[in-house]
Amino acid sequence: MKKATEYVYVAAGVLFLTFQTSCQPLRPETEENDVKLFGLGLNEKNKLAGAGWIKEPLQLDREYVSPEEKARHEEFGEIIRRYQIERTQHNGGIKRGFHAKQLGCTLGRFQVLDQIPSELQQGIFMPGTSYEVMGRFSSGLGTIEKDAELDVKGLALKLLNIEGPKLIQSKLPNENLPNSRSVDFTMTNVPTFGTKNSTDFMEFAKAAHDGNKGPFLLKHPIALQRLAGSVTRKIGDLALESFWSGGASRIGPKTMKFRVAPCDGRKQFSPTRKVTENYYRESLQEHLNSESVCYDFYVQMQLDPYKQPIENPQEFWKESETPSILMAKVTFDKQDLAKNDALCERITFHPWNTIAAHQPLGEVNRARLFIYHASSEERSKSGIQFDPPNF
Repeated sequence: MKKATEYVYVAAGVLFLTFQTSCQPLRPETEENDVKLFGLGLNEKNKLAGAGWIKEPLQLDREYVSPEEKARHEEFGEIIRRYQIERTQHNGGIKRGFHAKQLGCTLGRFQVLDQIPSELQQGIFMPGTSYEVMGRFSSGLGTIEKDAELDVKGLALKLLNIEGPKLIQSKLPNENLPNSRSVDFTMTNVPTFGTKNSTDFMEFAKAAHDGNKGPFLLKHPIALQRLAGSVTRKIGDLALESFWSGGASRIGPKTMKFRVAPCDGRKQFSPTRKVTENYYRESLQEHLNSESVCYDFYVQMQLDPYKQPIENPQEFWKESETPSILMAKVTFDKQDLAKNDALCERITFHPWNTIAAHQPLGEVNRARLFIYHASSEERSKSGIQFDPPNF
């Protein structure tokens, strides 16, 4: 009954999107499509919602940290740890707190372009630099479900053999974390984060854990719009999906969001057969059997602190106001997913496993520091491992 109610709420969200987007002024094609698909651009009064502690004019490239948030974020981590334990029987063991179901683990190459703007030549983005990369495709829930379940999809990239201190060690100095020689970029197939702050996100996490997301979605209409726009789309080939960072990050002293999109503008299509229990993994393997997977890696820059806020990741950064800049190519050649499964399951993908030049920004990302760490720690009783062996 709860699941049927959830489908009703999502259907209502789709109808709401259809009505709202019919009233939207025309935008460039890509942005217009995003507005229609995800319900973006509908929350102009919501830009600073969730950042009620901000009592001063916003500035470019600046975070606004609430003094009491750290204790709250640590508590959120412990809640996720408890959920992982409670899901053990359903999941067949301790899985990740989110993105529990692995849809595929790939090995490839992250190639920075030879020519990128000089002001963006920061951190890993040095012209012509090439990195080995791992990609983990996943479903968003913290439980293992059939692929027909309404859910977002994720892609985490791990760039390998990158020396130097990582933020996760400096931010959690008492955890005795191992050294890392990698940098992670985590994304989902929704252009913005589903909630405006971590408190709302944890309310959603509880609803999902309890199997009753309907009341939450009714209380949070923008989250309903995002969910309706993402989970009801038909995905025929996971390799042709686009993925976004949701939140903001540093790129040197400046602020960016990042995303990947299929190379050469290749378009997604509807499934040509029934979505079976493991359809997305199967379709990804079929793609890799015949050809490589290629993504363009883009960044968008914060040009206006009100139009592109850091502290509200639910706000869409419009392409017409901050155009995407192509920075790199991500390529996964033909391969057998089964050979890499254990590799990805063993290691941790963490947004704070990165260098200072790419620090995650905003309240939700600051909460993710503790949430992801608690999840990794509970799953890795023998010790957290950031890097695969023999790399």
